[in-house]
Amino acid sequence: GPTTPPTTQPPTTQPPTAPPTTTAPPTSPSPSPTPTATATPIPGCQVSCAYPREVGLRVKGATLRGTVTSTATGCRDATVTVWREKKGADQRLVVVSSRSSGAFRATRPARAGRYYVTATSPDQPLCGSAQSRVVRLTRR
Repeated sequence: GPTTPPTTQPPTTQPPTAPPTTTAPPTSPSPSPTPTATATPIPGCQVSCAYPREVGLRVKGATLRGTVTSTATGCRDATVTVWREKKGADQRLVVVSSRSSGAFRATRPARAGRYYVTATSPDQPLCGSAQSRVVRLTRR
């Protein structure tokens, strides 16, 4: 028999189920970091990076030593910051640069406490940021 053309139904317009997000009040605080913030934001990609990095830290005599490692050789150059864990907000102590090999060295802090380092490079957005494990220092 003859084929009948399909019947086209008129488009049904459904009301939006949720209000547009532009009118909703912002729920997150302002993105600008404040000195009283408990956690210091680390620049660089956080979740999925083109070139993730790792940073190691160890105590060797009167120095803190470590290495920034990455699959990308260019990401081994980093700004390494030594932090002291403190209640409220961690304290930034010293900033050093790692060599092209990734190795870095900083003077060991005199105060006992818990210390770690972060490796960042804001001028290299494809290089991820990294944080070392925490090392405990006792009085020398």
